[in-house]
Amino acid sequence: MKYDKMVECSLERSKQKVETAKREIQEMLESKEKITVAALIQKTGFSKGFFYRNEEMRRVVNEAMHQQSVTYNPKQIIIDMAMERTLVNAKTTIQELKLKIKKLEKENAELREELARVRKISKV
Repeated sequence: MKYDKMVECSLERSKQKVETAKREIQEMLESKEKITVAALIQKTGFSKGFFYRNEEMRRVVNEAMHQQSVTYNPKQIIIDMAMERTLVNAKTTIQELKLKIKKLEKENAELREELARVRKISKV
């Protein structure tokens, strides 16, 4: 009977620890703090083994890390900004080239007309 009571108390403590860790992870996500096991150990005081051995906690930590890497990745933000700049530059270059093409087409048409006039004059 005592053994069952000890197991029950242990499970209850474990559930409370999981809930405390989940709350802390949620707070870290909201404040955009980087989520790591080391940071969670420091904030909660729980052992490293708790976060790695407890399957539910390992899953929750991994999901939070993944969610954070998707929403906030400084390297990706820098890459996105560079790509946006490159895209703007490419669009500007395309517009300039389109204008140049129109100008050259107009000049080409004028030269063809002049060539036709010159040929007409030289035949006469």
